[in-house]
Amino acid sequence: MKKIWLCILAGIFLISFSACGGNDLIVDTPDQNGTSANTSENLSSDETAKPDIPENYALGTFDGKIFRSKWLGLNFQLPNGWTTIGEDDRKKFNDTAIPAYKNGSIEELYYIEIAAWEDDGKDGTKDHNSLVITSTFKSSVETLEGYVEKNKKSIEKTNADIVWDAEYILADQDYILCKSTVSGQNQQNGLTEKYRTWDLWREKDGAYVCIQCSGYEDSDILQNLSYIKKYEDPASTGNSTDTSSSNSTKNSTSSSTSSSTNSSAGGSNNYAQTNNPCANGHNWVAVTEKVHHDEVGHYESVMIKEESQWYKCPVCGETFYSLNSYYSHFDSAHSDTSFLRNDYTHGRIPADYEKKWIVDKKAYDETVTTGYRCSVCGQRK
Repeated sequence: MKKIWLCILAGIFLISFSACGGNDLIVDTPDQNGTSANTSENLSSDETAKPDIPENYALGTFDGKIFRSKWLGLNFQLPNGWTTIGEDDRKKFNDTAIPAYKNGSIEELYYIEIAAWEDDGKDGTKDHNSLVITSTFKSSVETLEGYVEKNKKSIEKTNADIVWDAEYILADQDYILCKSTVSGQNQQNGLTEKYRTWDLWREKDGAYVCIQCSGYEDSDILQNLSYIKKYEDPASTGNSTDTSSSNSTKNSTSSSTSSSTNSSAGGSNNYAQTNNPCANGHNWVAVTEKVHHDEVGHYESVMIKEESQWYKCPVCGETFYSLNSYYSHFDSAHSDTSFLRNDYTHGRIPADYEKKWIVDKKAYDETVTTGYRCSVCGQRK
């Protein structure tokens, strides 16, 4: 199982490193035994400089079922079938934090709040469902937007399908939501599959908080995020974890989705592991597709040359196409044989037609509704 969470943590370090941007930043990742590659004996005196940690900062606690963080202002109920890296391993990492060095100094410190994923009970994970929360403290002052922008540029180099900068509310906190679609290997069948990842960023007391949640579809991620609630201290609530949270995107295209999600979150009691984000009703949106209609018409016979007559001279055999033309010829060329003037032969030349396409209705595209899909859970009807 250690191999599993080390892979997850490696992904955390990669994200953190990319967000810092620059080849001069070195992340001190642990080895298989959880030991740092850079120890205090290997660092110069300048490397003791590190970011300031707020006095009110404290790692969240996890009792095996619920992760609670007063500082983050949230609780996370571990869903059925999920596992975490374990408190001993998390404590080993966070006793000294995960440092990143830049120019001989500790530029950033990463604290792993919690890393959880759906576990199949075998030597592998259903890693399409996972949730990781980290807190990053920096030595230099930087806006949240600038920090996220660096992360964006790094991930864009992977050619992932990315949607950035939507606003999202989770447990009454504002986040910048970054969605991406990436490819990964299914550890069960070895096949490469695409899955969705949401990165939710916000700033807290000078630190950058990131909640990274993955799933095959957005509906999986919404379900996973529904287990995050606004923080409440069990000591003051009689161990009740009934909270009211607002988990939604602020943009207009997702307003109805957030309404449906909020209604189910507000009605949950004791983090019911059967939490259904659509318990109070689905948010149906039309599923449409574009249908092309070809041009409609018919063929008609169109005359391109009218019917005509021909006249042949009885003396020289020359052909003319009007009687007047024939008489003019005969009178000038054969006047000595005037008795043959009306002995011409003549015939009819039929009119000439061709088929022409007549358009009755021009081609056009039409958007039609093929069904309806719940924007929260993905159910169709």
